[in-house]
Amino acid sequence: MEDIDGQIDFLKEKLNILREQMPETPLDAEKKAMEIGLIEEQLAELYEKRGPDKMGTKGSAPLDELSEQIASITDEIMGLEIKMLKAEMNGDESERTKLQLSANALKSRRQTLIDEVKSMRASTAPKGNDLENRVAVLEKEVSDLKALVYQLLTR
Repeated sequence: MEDIDGQIDFLKEKLNILREQMPETPLDAEKKAMEIGLIEEQLAELYEKRGPDKMGTKGSAPLDELSEQIASITDEIMGLEIKMLKAEMNGDESERTKLQLSANALKSRRQTLIDEVKSMRASTAPKGNDLENRVAVLEKEVSDLKALVYQLLTR
């Protein structure tokens, strides 16, 4: 158990360091977003392995962790948007584009985390009728398609 906690602490620290770094190119921004996503997936697996004895009731620790990650990503996006405005006011289109790509990658990752939270909450909630489940699946598909279209249009 102690080893898993150590791995979790290490990955959380690595995640914080990555979030602090500013990518220099759009490719760097994409790599950063992918690396953050991989680390967050590893964290989720470790929380799952750690088991319910440390998680509290019905997996509240992973939900809390995901909520913290969503809040952190949202803060980072807001910071990027401020920097984009400054770059736009200074006429630095390449900087604005780089920042926009970073923001888009983070928004995509944030939506994935939001979907995970919804899924986790749905799995612990009492099951609704089949129509509600189908509507939820369709809403997620529409959300994913909107995100994809937005990314394609902002490239």
